[in-house]
Amino acid sequence: MAIPLIDFCTLNGEKRGETMALLHEACQKWGLFRIENHEVDKTLMEKVKQLINIYYEENLKESFYQSEIVKSLEKKLNTSDTDWESAFFIWHLPISNIKKIPNFSKELGSGDSMGTKVAKYPKCPHLELVRGLREHIDACGIILLLQDDQVPGLEFFKDGKWVEIPPSKNNAIFVNTGDQVEVLSNGLTKMEANGSKLSVGDIINI
Repeated sequence: MAIPLIDFCTLNGEKRGETMALLHEACQKWGLFRIENHEVDKTLMEKVKQLINIYYEENLKESFYQSEIVKSLEKKLNTSDTDWESAFFIWHLPISNIKKIPNFSKELGSGDSMGTKVAKYPKCPHLELVRGLREHIDACGIILLLQDDQVPGLEFFKDGKWVEIPPSKNNAIFVNTGDQVEVLSNGLTKMEANGSKLSVGDIINI
């Protein structure tokens, strides 16, 4: 089952109508798709991933492995209701919090119309005891997701099956619509449950 792939370089040419039809179909039947040739600078995208990995190693890794979820795992306790995730949020509106995040590069704080969730999914010593990020629906408008380019992990529930989203090769951006868009479209667009590893998600609320 192939995830829809939209080539954005065709939006401004003779194939614009065809591309818009593909976007409409992806939103209506899937509620998610990948985009390529989106003109977001590749160097910038690689820099974002590099800075996030450095920030995790220097500021979050130690505290994560000292957290209650890790202690529970070491005791072989039930962790099925917990997310194996190290994450933080950058809010741009109504008030930015970028200056309040210790030791975080201000280069990633530009923007004034969305929030950004930054998540790492650390190595787990007991994979049989955790589910990673639990299945959920996204209570927002639109999510633009920059995934790890080596390791898969994100899955979507489609037609009764969990579908794995491949790593973001060639700096493709993964897009999924949340429940706000489904409501505003009167159910025309779909919203699928997902569960997730590096991911950087720009969350747009309407």
